[in-house]
Amino acid sequence: MASKASFSRIIASTAVLLAGCTAGGKIDVTVVSPSDVRFVVPESGRKGFCLNALEIGRVGNGRRTTPVWKIAARPATDGLQCRYEVRFPQVPPEFEVTSKAARLAPGEYMVFVDGGLPQISTSFRVR
Repeated sequence: MASKASFSRIIASTAVLLAGCTAGGKIDVTVVSPSDVRFVVPESGRKGFCLNALEIGRVGNGRRTTPVWKIAARPATDGLQCRYEVRFPQVPPEFEVTSKAARLAPGEYMVFVDGGLPQISTSFRVR
């Protein structure tokens, strides 16, 4: 049976979902070049958030995305530090790549970051 405290957290999480905001609801994107893109969860959004997976999708017709690069953290091990930054196309040592790309073609992209509830996403453009 769930404790009163865990029930309160569930209610609070549901309220956050319905309000459309999250504790870690933002990711900053800096496009240095088509083969160097930096994704950072700002300090203000780090409480209760750890970057567990990141996917870059190319935006096409109808605003649908086609995945071009996906990475995900390997199962947790003791001493694993929480990650708040990833630089495309570098794969952090504690991550594995499930979809690989060396550079991004010019166009519009979406990044989806899993590390808390709910998922964070934002768009960016490569020129």
